Amino acid sequence: MEGEDPVIPHGIKALVVDGDDNTRKSHEDMLKSLGVETQSVKNGREAIDTIFEWRRDEYKFDLILMDRRMPVMDGIEATRILRLFDYPSRIVGVSTPLTDAEWEEFFNAGLDDLYDDHKPLSLQTIISICKSVPPPCNGTCHCH
Repeated sequence: MEGEDPVIPHGIKALVVDGDDNTRKSHEDMLKSLGVETQSVKNGREAIDTIFEWRRDEYKFDLILMDRRMPVMDGIEATRILRLFDYPSRIVGVSTPLTDAEWEEFFNAGLDDLYDDHKPLSLQTIISICKSVPPPCNGTCHCH
């Protein structure tokens, strides 16, 4: 509705994982402009390392924007590892157009949603993704 503020859960934390510097910065800047606490890394290996730091310091990401094609470790492998360890974050794939086989492989790895029309995503798409993230429990549930 016109004039209505976007309803984005307060206090969500996001990780942007993208091999392209410009896309990574664009997504990070848009998320921060919406009040989302954001961190970014350039490949799946860095994402795994960063994500599992939360176990040490109680840091948890509520949303991960995951690129498909990256050096060192791609988004499919990183997503597969996260789900293997039951990481509960909403993982949204962000990629240039994928083949049907890549779509299937990415979703089978544990992806929640996928945007593969163009990068970077628009602000409206980022808002829509953020609205789909459940509000953080802030220690009132057993999510850690």
